[in-house]
Amino acid sequence: MVQRQYPAYRLPLESDNLPDDIRVNREQGGSGCLGVAVGRYRGGKASDYALLLYSRASDDKALLVVASQNGSQWRIELLRDWGALRGVLYVESARPGKYGRTEKPEAPPGEPGELSRFTSKVPGILSGRVESSGVAYFFTGKHWVHVWVSD
Repeated sequence: MVQRQYPAYRLPLESDNLPDDIRVNREQGGSGCLGVAVGRYRGGKASDYALLLYSRASDDKALLVVASQNGSQWRIELLRDWGALRGVLYVESARPGKYGRTEKPEAPPGEPGELSRFTSKVPGILSGRVESSGVAYFFTGKHWVHVWVSD
C-alpha cells in the first residue's frame, strides 16, 4: 500500500545505513534496520509502522511516513520530507512522556505542527540524523505534532 501511494520511493533496507550505525543499533537491541519502527503511535489496538522511504531515482531523497491499519483499510501519512539525507537517517519509537525542544528553546516554533514542548501518553516516533538532531512526532488524537530534540 505504501509503495502504491509513493511509487517513486521504495521501502527501507538494512543496507541503507552505514555498517557502524547498523552494528551499534544491534548492540543496543535493535534489528539493524534503522528505517522501520513499530508501535501504537495512534493509540489504537493495532500496531502502526513508521517507515523511511527512499527515492528509486539516483538522488538520495528520503520521506518519513506512518502506516496505520483501521480494519481492512490502511492510512499512510507523510510526516516529513527529509530531502537528501539517505544513509544517515534513523527512525525509532519514542516512549510516552515529556519532550522539549533542546536547541534554542526560547525561539517560537517555526513549522506547521511544531511545538516547543509536548507531553504524550502514547508512544511516538523519533526520526533524524544518527547521532545528531531528531524530531519526536506524536499523534494528539486529531493530528500529528512534533518537537525538535537531540539524540
